[in-house]
Amino acid sequence: AMSKVIAEIKEGELQGEIGTVEEIDTSGQRLIIRILSNRLVTKRLSEVNLMHPRGVCVMMRLGKHTGRFGLIEGYNQEDGLYSIRFASGDIVRERGVAFQLIPRNLVAQLHYPK
Repeated sequence: AMSKVIAEIKEGELQGEIGTVEEIDTSGQRLIIRILSNRLVTKRLSEVNLMHPRGVCVMMRLGKHTGRFGLIEGYNQEDGLYSIRFASGDIVRERGVAFQLIPRNLVAQLHYPK
């Protein structure tokens, strides 16, 4: 199983709180995060920084790469861009708003079609 993705909340009253991504809604843009106090909060992808997001599967939802799947290679704190590698080997740099996270159960279906 993939290790849990860690998210840091970057705005609002919970700014600076860190938690684990427990669930991703079907849009792939809303995350349910369990913060250290054990409370569950829902945040949009644009409201958090994914920490050590390497290997997280995403699908592009904006721009010319819409519909393509890729893996996050890294995140650059300075410009707020994620590096995403496609199966072709191409790497693009995009903001969190340009993609949605693919929940683990869907990733399994992508790799192992029935």
